[in-house]
Amino acid sequence: MHMTSTQSLAVLRRGPASIPTTVLSDIGKVIVCSGIIALGAQLELKLPYTPVPITGQSLSVVLGGLLFGRKIALAGTAAYLLEGASGLPVFSGGGAGFHHFAGPTGGYLLGFLPAAVIAGTAKDKGITASPIGVFLTVLAASIPIFSFGVLRLWMIIGDLNTALTSGFYPFIAGDFMKALLASMLTPLATIHQRKQR
Repeated sequence: MHMTSTQSLAVLRRGPASIPTTVLSDIGKVIVCSGIIALGAQLELKLPYTPVPITGQSLSVVLGGLLFGRKIALAGTAAYLLEGASGLPVFSGGGAGFHHFAGPTGGYLLGFLPAAVIAGTAKDKGITASPIGVFLTVLAASIPIFSFGVLRLWMIIGDLNTALTSGFYPFIAGDFMKALLASMLTPLATIHQRKQR
């Protein structure tokens, strides 16, 4: 079937307006999600006894899942990693470049992807409807971050105990605090989202 010139002109006039609103909304959420992680990454505290700093990255990744669900959180986290790898200064301390994935914090960066999936899936399934659900979700999402992170450190250092001492033990208390903070912030953010609709 051939379109008439009038029909063709109508299609051209629609242009970007023909893009579904939901798609534009999702793109906007992905940008916001990656931005949240980038901002969290700038909250950095370096420790003298480990190459792994304390940052707001992991909490920001998990918050993305708690706020937006699995699809947006995964896309936003992937966008953040691609931004950093391509040279944008979005990694901790304004770092950038693909070499960060080969360094001592590279495993943690890769662990953000499954962490976003865990947090986002919990959101989608309604597990995070209560503060205790949020608390447990944050702790569960931390597992792949530390697993990938310690594994990478082990590969670099060559000693598992040293890798755990440098990349896991110093951060246990902090992760419980992050989980507690998220359990307080997420319900407030959810209420705000509902009011905006």
